Amino acid sequence: MPSTRFLLSLAVLATLTVGILADEPPLLPRYPELLLMVVVPERIAGAPGDDLATAETELIRHFLAAGYRVVDQAQSAAARDWAFADAVFDEPTGAEARSLAAKHGADLLLIGRASAEDGGSTHGVYTARGRVEVRLLVPQTGDILLSEGVTESGADTTRALAAHKALDEAANRLAPLLIEVVGQATGGPTQDLAATACPELGPPAEGEGLRRPVRVAVVPFEDRSGWRGADWNLREAVSELIAQELMKLGTVEVVDRTNLDDTVSEQALGLSGLVNRRDQPRELGTLTGADVLVVGSITEFATKKSTYGGILPWSAGAALHREKGIVKILIKVVDAGTGKVLGIGEATGDATEVGISGGYLGIIFGGAQFDRTAMGRATREAVTKAVSLISCSLAGSGLATRTCPHCGAVAPLQGRFCPQCGKELGTPPGQVCCPNCDAVPPPGAKFCPHCGARLP
Repeated sequence: MPSTRFLLSLAVLATLTVGILADEPPLLPRYPELLLMVVVPERIAGAPGDDLATAETELIRHFLAAGYRVVDQAQSAAARDWAFADAVFDEPTGAEARSLAAKHGADLLLIGRASAEDGGSTHGVYTARGRVEVRLLVPQTGDILLSEGVTESGADTTRALAAHKALDEAANRLAPLLIEVVGQATGGPTQDLAATACPELGPPAEGEGLRRPVRVAVVPFEDRSGWRGADWNLREAVSELIAQELMKLGTVEVVDRTNLDDTVSEQALGLSGLVNRRDQPRELGTLTGADVLVVGSITEFATKKSTYGGILPWSAGAALHREKGIVKILIKVVDAGTGKVLGIGEATGDATEVGISGGYLGIIFGGAQFDRTAMGRATREAVTKAVSLISCSLAGSGLATRTCPHCGAVAPLQGRFCPQCGKELGTPPGQVCCPNCDAVPPPGAKFCPHCGARLP
């Protein structure tokens, strides 16, 4: 029989252990292994809206921009149910949260509820009030890392747009706090790292020495546009156009795209898989020899036409028309070694042309005739913005480099002098500097943010 003293010692030890464990935060995977799942069902003006995900999408965007891995939103849709959110809110230690997280391999579950109500209208402008409530849970233990709610207002030309704006604003206010809490708990980033401008990079750190230029693979894009205007393979054509423009910069090495499509198909890698699954970025990076992957989705590729005067007698099948081309591309820049998102954003382009046209049949994508059309000009504008986003993402992560024209050494993209020969490098290829103060403005800026001068 154990002695009374031995049993008392065990009781004291158990009490101390419970006390210590109660004071410790829940055990979580460290960044970047952590996987987060975001589920925020919505109701607008009292009607169920389980197929909507305004606030959820905005929160996911912030987490991806900060570098966190998030479960594919398409997989979250099945759980986007108001009754489910209520059940998890009422019982965070219940089986629902554990089962959902286990199904998708999530380490953290961000469950929420978003609702918006009509606020009336004045002079054709509608207003709405939106509220987003969230709880950040460790599903295995039921621990609540954060419970918060934010109410915001929105205004627009329709009731629906005003409601969505209100929910967007509420999600934008919540995102920084959520990212800070997740970062503190897992050792990850505590703020959104998406840069609005290319930061200026100094020379390499002491002892870093020379390094080769970063190798970039532009993965064939996903085509969600539904384009039927011509026999173009947009999935290949748009990504190829971006790869060509990247090569012109002279600051990176673009991976040979000859067998890239086959490699992607064999690995079953899509846009969401590249940023959400644990091992696939590293696998594709190894197979292609790339340091960085550029993945994308063509979300819109469309033309709107207004015909004037009917069919012209001297040009069979043609008509005088006004045409607007619209192109939107979602871009993500991913570190192939870690799966970390270095940059994310949407590159858009639009252009209007008036002339005689019989459509796009027979026009070669990317050719001289294509560039004179509305769709061609819109595509070029979107591609230019995409390349700027990629370049800024590489610069912000410290990866982008260029070759010194004097000695051939690899130098920082934004550095002014070569770290090896000391000679001035000049302006990086493709970069626009302020003609007044030589500052580097953010992409798309029309005026210099430093001196106010108009940019070329």
